[in-house]
Amino acid sequence: MPDPIAPWPLVKRGDEIFPVRSLQDLLRARNHPVGVDGIFGPLTEAAVKAFQQGNGLAADGIVGPLTWPKLVVPRLSVASPARLWNPDGAGFTGLVPL
Repeated sequence: MPDPIAPWPLVKRGDEIFPVRSLQDLLRARNHPVGVDGIFGPLTEAAVKAFQQGNGLAADGIVGPLTWPKLVVPRLSVASPARLWNPDGAGFTGLVPL
């Protein structure tokens, strides 16, 4: 089945267009310390390279068709725990095995 959102956008240092903010949000969600300002600067580039290196990709700092799928798709194993969301405002309250 072809990728439903292909082609993936190419995003690199110096870009200040969509989807830089989304990229920064995804990096933060994966524990990479980067501000969400919509500017692909040196800190975003360093976070991208660290993410790429940690995910078996060439650490070139360019987000394209190989990096996006690893950023946007959660990678949980069968043995990984999932957190339970508490809609009462308490956030994540516990763990449950998948």
